[in-house]
Amino acid sequence: MNMAFDFLGTLSSTRLQDFRSFLEAQLLDIDEEINYLYVELNNLKQTLESFSEANAYFGGSALNSLYDTELNNIVRSPKQNDSEPASLMAKVKKPFISTIKYKLEKNEYKIKKLFDVIEQTKESIDRKSIAKSQTIQLLNNIETLFVDGKSRFLFKNDEEMSNFSQGIVDVL
Repeated sequence: MNMAFDFLGTLSSTRLQDFRSFLEAQLLDIDEEINYLYVELNNLKQTLESFSEANAYFGGSALNSLYDTELNNIVRSPKQNDSEPASLMAKVKKPFISTIKYKLEKNEYKIKKLFDVIEQTKESIDRKSIAKSQTIQLLNNIETLFVDGKSRFLFKNDEEMSNFSQGIVDVL
């Protein structure tokens, strides 16, 4: 079973033209897709801002923890003495653990997820922008492989291509 436009190296001129027509039609919509992604990016950033404000209100530090690379103001204790601070932290957190999980951890998770989606949306915009600017030139480059002395890559019709794949070659 052949997949759509599934060819490597050899194809008919009809299929190459069909491929070009398909991609040119896709390019007509690409500006609208890019604009839609920019609107979506703006909405994501506004949502991120809301979650960040809520995080700050509840005393969370999700944004700081995403960028922290230095460990300032850290209380250090030798490994053999770390059970006492851990035990004290567990005791003080115990009555608030559901609140911590609900108000902070869920919010921080959402913030980090939003950062991921924002990054993916930016990458999608970049890919579509590159496609918009390079597709026609790349198609032209492909077509140059199938002309003149390099025509062994291109078959005039599907029958020629089928004959070639079966080992039947017309020698002129």
